[in-house]
Amino acid sequence: MYYSFLLETLPKLLLLQPFLADDLERQVLMWDQPWEDDYLGMLGFNTEQKVKYDPDVVYFATESLLYPSPVVHNEPSLNAMLATRAALNVAVLPAAERGLVIYCKGAANASSAQHVDNEDEIMAAIQTLVIPEDRFVIYDDALSMSAASTIELFEQAKVVIGPHGDGLSNILFSAPGTQVSLKYTLMHATPITVDASIYSAYAPNA
Repeated sequence: MYYSFLLETLPKLLLLQPFLADDLERQVLMWDQPWEDDYLGMLGFNTEQKVKYDPDVVYFATESLLYPSPVVHNEPSLNAMLATRAALNVAVLPAAERGLVIYCKGAANASSAQHVDNEDEIMAAIQTLVIPEDRFVIYDDALSMSAASTIELFEQAKVVIGPHGDGLSNILFSAPGTQVSLKYTLMHATPITVDASIYSAYAPNA
């Protein structure tokens, strides 16, 4: 859900923002996830206009219904992503300031398709390859991190590694040219075991 919010919902909200600011009685249906208000606050939204979606409630528009053009799921446009980066004031740091090797942890639930059985082994193997000039960081989206801190972390990324999952959505905040190594599984597939190929972006000869 974090991926959909960051890369699909936020670009739509940016299109709606002038209309929401023009009439404070206009409201937006949202899932009310814990990270929503943080990002909306950074973008200058009035969070009092947010209504938590309830599947047991019927919603209707009394005057007008504003609905952005739909986007294909998992295929956000480049323009939409660039607009989101600009609205969040994402910086492109000089290469000398981008020395983080970030590993995005998979799901803790062993039945999830985004769970990695031998994740501790993989993280330990990657850490042994990190050169002194770089720093190994583990990103765990199960832990609470502010939007500003998340952006700041991924702005400093040199390499981002991890299994398919929400954590990798944050490469939106990384500089162009950041190396990304992704282990992808089909949704609802069995849990995966990652081999050394997942950190080949950082150590091509590994």
